[in-house]
Amino acid sequence: MRVETLGNNQVLVHNEDLVYFFSYDTEIAWKMFDSDRIHLSKYWDYSATTLKYLKKAFNITDSKAQIIKNERGLYIFEMTF
Repeated sequence: MRVETLGNNQVLVHNEDLVYFFSYDTEIAWKMFDSDRIHLSKYWDYSATTLKYLKKAFNITDSKAQIIKNERGLYIFEMTF
């Protein structure tokens, strides 16, 4: 396992198959290495800072509106974590 700091209280946790993005102690998103799909928690747009680092973590160029529209099917909205 490897931990990468993106900013104050913004971290990526890499394990064998997945990368997780945390803001403070809250899991925001995760992605499998062999997939383009990003699983987003209900906190993915909690603040402008959270969204900024989420986009940095997963190299997202889509705007918030484009993420919500999800026209390309890249985002999976998880309401359970």
